[in-house]
Amino acid sequence: MQLNINTDAAVIFTDKLEAIGKSALPNAIRETLSKAALDVKRNTMPKKVDKEFESRRKNFFRANSIVDFAQGKDISSMRSTVGFFENKLSAKTTNYAVKDLEQQEYGGNIAGKAFIPLDNARVGKSYNKSIRANARISKLKITRLRNQKGATKEQKFKVAVLKAGVGGHVLGSTKKGENILWRVQSILKNGQPKLLALYDYQKARKVKVNKTNFMKESAEETQKHIDDIYVIEAKKQIDKYLGILM
Repeated sequence: MQLNINTDAAVIFTDKLEAIGKSALPNAIRETLSKAALDVKRNTMPKKVDKEFESRRKNFFRANSIVDFAQGKDISSMRSTVGFFENKLSAKTTNYAVKDLEQQEYGGNIAGKAFIPLDNARVGKSYNKSIRANARISKLKITRLRNQKGATKEQKFKVAVLKAGVGGHVLGSTKKGENILWRVQSILKNGQPKLLALYDYQKARKVKVNKTNFMKESAEETQKHIDDIYVIEAKKQIDKYLGILM
């Protein structure tokens, strides 16, 4: 976003601010840039997120975004920014939610996606839909098939299921080339389990995602009324000056 103080809507106030003192214009511009970044965080970005990330945790983007407010009085270098940070994530070393947003914005490959959620693990069926609270990897205790004893995969799988128990989770499969994280729904009297497939697993996998431009479009939406923000801030400076005179 850019603020042009010489547009038809702004130039009248720019002239007035320059006439009343050295600090009035920089103050109005600084506040305008800061308020514009704040508008992206609080208004235009959340609205865009609702369209692009329909069922993701509603407070995720607001809680993990931050505004770096404009500083100083040098108009030529004055700027404010809004972006995302990881300090509120529960497990910063393993939670890639913020890191992945760059790929969500521009498109690209997201690494560290060994576990790909299947429909049963998601609130909806889109990649951008959220994971069910009871299916988040960080919350699951996983029993791995490869760590069990048995002469065959079938025997190892049965041991893993019994060890995990009803409500537990087993990683593995008896089928060649398949590696699934299962939830044990129930175990029949004959030992046969009823399973729910939650994730497909492949070590060191990358996932390609299409760009959303959600931040770019959010900034463009705020840009449409940045002149209005400037006029409000300019009027504040003028009112402050008139108050001093009175």
